[in-house]
Amino acid sequence: MRETENLHLRLPEYNDYAEIEDLNGNFTKLEDVAGALDNRLGEIDVALNEKAAALQTSMDTHINDQAAGVHGATVAPTPEKIAIRDSFGRLQVAVPADAADAINKQYMDAAKKEHNEDDEAHPAIQVRLTDLDSRIKTLELKYATDVTGNPFSVDFQALDGLIVTGVWNEAYARIEF
Repeated sequence: MRETENLHLRLPEYNDYAEIEDLNGNFTKLEDVAGALDNRLGEIDVALNEKAAALQTSMDTHINDQAAGVHGATVAPTPEKIAIRDSFGRLQVAVPADAADAINKQYMDAAKKEHNEDDEAHPAIQVRLTDLDSRIKTLELKYATDVTGNPFSVDFQALDGLIVTGVWNEAYARIEF
């Protein structure tokens, strides 16, 4: 009868009788090894969880330790320092010196003001506003002008080819409607 190399389990040959005692011995060895492995894995799991908790606590302390200025971090816009938010969640940045720089509110407000005061900004909107202004003035002239007489006069050299519905007042040389 042969045996396995590590656990020395008994392996009957094809012409051997399988003994219940051999089979039970093999299963007992397997159960012992499986139990030992399960215990060891449990110990490893506990140890890993303890280490993970300790690492998390260390990381949280490191990250949240703003009073110590983690890695020299500061809330002020300081060259060559890590920027962190202040206690209100704000981040301060300096006036940009390059197109790729972050901008601050002061810079954005100034740029917006300069843009809005530029007469050449948004030419399509400027044209549309001029058109709307002209239309409003026409409407105001039409509906807000008090006409009490005939403010319009037209001189004709001749009336050839003109079709008008009205009455010709020869004395005044005009067409009345």
